[in-house]
Amino acid sequence: MRSEPYQIDRFTLATVATREYLKQFWWYVAIVPTFGLLCLVFGYGPIQVIGITALMWPLTIPGRAALTTGKTGRLFAQGTVASWDDQAIYFHAPDGGGMKLEWAVVRKVVVNGNFLVFRTRRLGFIPMPLSALSDSQRENLLTRILV
Repeated sequence: MRSEPYQIDRFTLATVATREYLKQFWWYVAIVPTFGLLCLVFGYGPIQVIGITALMWPLTIPGRAALTTGKTGRLFAQGTVASWDDQAIYFHAPDGGGMKLEWAVVRKVVVNGNFLVFRTRRLGFIPMPLSALSDSQRENLLTRILV
């Protein structure tokens, strides 16, 4: 099967990455600022500085998301077509490059906003716009990991 051609700009990719991080590690995003607040209230001197840093840490998530999506950002920004078979899903770039994602590496396929997201076993992810897929293709990809 083959998707329609699609593009994902760097800002949108960083937004999806931020949402993925918050969905998967919400508990961590809650613990660090809570620790920071406790350090700020009950600490003194350097401990309060650590508390302020911990409170501000969640604000860095979008920036880190933008930095970590650089390689896939270049692929998706120039336009991509996805195709898949029983072994893997392939992302084809117009310049002949691309990426291969084997099904064995995919941990889960989820819907995140307007994107179908392939979560990998290494805690990475690959997004694909839902608009690039027909209903039958979407169902095929959502159920592929369960087989």
